[in-house]
Amino acid sequence: MTIMSNKFLLFFLMPFLISAVGCDRVKEDTQGDEMARFEAWIEVNNLSGYKTPSGLYYISEREGTGLSPEDSDIVVYSSVVRNLDGFIYGNTYKDTAKLYGIYGLYNTTHYAPEVIMYLSKNTVPQGLSDGIGKMKEGGKARLIMPSSLAFGEYGSKSISPYTSLIYDVELKEVFKGNILEYEKSIIQKYMTDSAGFLPITDTVYRKVKIASTKLTGVAKDSTVKVNYIGRFLDGFIFDTNIKSVAIDSSIYVAKKSYSPWEFVVGVEDASSPLSGFQFAVKQMKEGEKSIFIIPSSYMYGVNGKNSDETTKIPPYTPLVFEITLVEVIGKKKVGSE
Repeated sequence: MTIMSNKFLLFFLMPFLISAVGCDRVKEDTQGDEMARFEAWIEVNNLSGYKTPSGLYYISEREGTGLSPEDSDIVVYSSVVRNLDGFIYGNTYKDTAKLYGIYGLYNTTHYAPEVIMYLSKNTVPQGLSDGIGKMKEGGKARLIMPSSLAFGEYGSKSISPYTSLIYDVELKEVFKGNILEYEKSIIQKYMTDSAGFLPITDTVYRKVKIASTKLTGVAKDSTVKVNYIGRFLDGFIFDTNIKSVAIDSSIYVAKKSYSPWEFVVGVEDASSPLSGFQFAVKQMKEGEKSIFIIPSSYMYGVNGKNSDETTKIPPYTPLVFEITLVEVIGKKKVGSE
């Protein structure tokens, strides 16, 4: 390669090199500004906790007396997440939402503890994982962390890059077992508190509220119409096609059509119910109203459901459906008009 071509190549690459150096410098300046503000905030607030080697400030507000989490345990915790100015990004307490005037802003929010598989690395932000690892069941702690222990230079959907965070955490439960065993345990507890359920399978349970006087059952390819109310195990209604229930539960959506849901049993597409819901309907007769407990493996599974317009359903969440089989219209071939 000639000297001239080397000069040309250097001239061509120079803007990119300058841009890369500039980006690194901006990144360093931004992170430096954040850390200066973070340390100043710590000093001004005269914190009584201690700083861990990773840079997390840990303040115990109530010592727990139960188990401490180990890798692969199931951890149930409640939290409020703020920035240093006090702006709330996340919250699992209904009373806190009401106190700060944000309860009515998110009618579809389910205020309930988070459930995760605890790992010392990579399950949640490192600062939260480090903090939970120092707690015991029943304990409460404040965790103050720079962005390097939270969502870093990229941020998240609602949190800007280089944002220091404060987590107020309450460790509710440490479960020694896997997530499916935990799910089974909370279903069993629900049935203990709500009598009358009988097993359909090893994991699906049913309680008949109104028995049908008809003999019309549901076969594959039957076209059916149903009304339903979907709940979490704590009773929170996350979805319904009954207008009065939606209004009373503060989840009414004006553009939604509140009428019996018509679908073809056995068809699985974007507009059809999930397999667990369809399985429940197939157990019913026309005119019947029953309540079903359906495990996550038949519903939203390992991914859950996250939508801006409806209630978030976390992974591995069992659901309760109250279903009325309004009508069995007949059979319809899949794909026919």
